[in-house]
Amino acid sequence: MADGDFAAALVARADANYRELFRAMARLTLHGMVQEDDELLLVRSGPWLPLNNAAIVKRPPADPARALARATAFFAQHGQSCALIAAGAAAEAMAPLLEAEGRDDDPSPGMILSPLTGEPPPVPGLAIEVVQDVAGLQLYNDTMTAGFGNAWAEGEILEQRVLLDAPDLTHYLGFFDGTPVGTAMRLSSHRIAGVFSVSTIPEYRRRGIGAALTWRAALDGLTEGCVASALQASTLGEPVYRRMGYRDALTYHLWLPRLTG
Repeated sequence: MADGDFAAALVARADANYRELFRAMARLTLHGMVQEDDELLLVRSGPWLPLNNAAIVKRPPADPARALARATAFFAQHGQSCALIAAGAAAEAMAPLLEAEGRDDDPSPGMILSPLTGEPPPVPGLAIEVVQDVAGLQLYNDTMTAGFGNAWAEGEILEQRVLLDAPDLTHYLGFFDGTPVGTAMRLSSHRIAGVFSVSTIPEYRRRGIGAALTWRAALDGLTEGCVASALQASTLGEPVYRRMGYRDALTYHLWLPRLTG
């Protein structure tokens, strides 16, 4: 299948799965808040899950300036700046305002694997386990934080089971000869196996570990009725996912708050 040839309904499912991740994370924390209408999805997960605070523009707003003001006010009431995410025509509508504010756009491809099939190549020495307990979650968090270079989860949420017991959410931890080296997470919704948080610690990269974790998370979605897998690729991961058969579906644009000082 060529890039961009996915049926619109499948792309819509993948996009819905992406948004659902933010809602799901917000539901897991005491700090969580969600406000949503036809134009905006405003999600605050708070300090416990710092990567999951964002304003997502769902469609081109009737008044882009007003939409941005609403998003900014939502986070300002909690002393936070506003990170904004949009794709397609919604991104085109918001880009001029955000560029005028001096924000840099960090685009990433949203990719789909369809049909959900494949043969993961073996990685000798690698074992992949589903995280089952709080001790494993702490190890998962430490490994992902080392792989990403910034914190994934913090504080009391790591001392509870909410991230483990959440419906449709599965965490994977990869061990290379017994050493924790990589992570992945799957959220199954809208019949999509959404793969997130794929990380490998720097000294173990280029050994096929990230691909193996992605394959495991994606194909496990078959047992939950998923018909395709979707993910958002980093610059480092994009060539890996292309070799696996993932193809471009849409581009997500991320505008972080402008740094001051």
